[in-house]
Amino acid sequence: MSPAPINQSVQRRRRAIVTGLAPYMNEPVLLEAISHWQLHYAERPSFSLQGFVSDLCRLFDLGERRHHIHMSLVQAMTLSDSELAADPLANSNDSHTEAHPCTHAFQCLLQALWQRLGKRAATQLQLDLGAQLRQRSVSTETRLTMEYWLQSRDKSLSPCPWPACVTN
Repeated sequence: MSPAPINQSVQRRRRAIVTGLAPYMNEPVLLEAISHWQLHYAERPSFSLQGFVSDLCRLFDLGERRHHIHMSLVQAMTLSDSELAADPLANSNDSHTEAHPCTHAFQCLLQALWQRLGKRAATQLQLDLGAQLRQRSVSTETRLTMEYWLQSRDKSLSPCPWPACVTN
């Protein structure tokens, strides 16, 4: 049997992270934790859970729950796919981008800009955009959606909740 593609592996681990953390965090904090994992740990080996849990305990003042959180995450990593929570970033597919013309236009504009700039400048622009998302008062859902897309440009941008969009 061949190994699962990296995208499925990251998605499965993200679902396990959600499953393992859900008993210890409310939804906004859980989304922040997922964002932190996505940015700093998604591409690391699974044994880096210790570092992730240390970060969570420091960031969210969860020190007294450290052992329980770590054990919950380790256990969640061994669950079957049917036992895992839904992926909060799962709505990233091509059919959804067509649902909102502003999302599609934004994605096309940035992709054209990145292509014109070249790989090095495009990468720096993506990093700058990601940093700006954290500094602005952007909703957690929008920030997570954008961060995920900026880190995996081969994916389509999931629909963002645009305040207003002129479609004519």
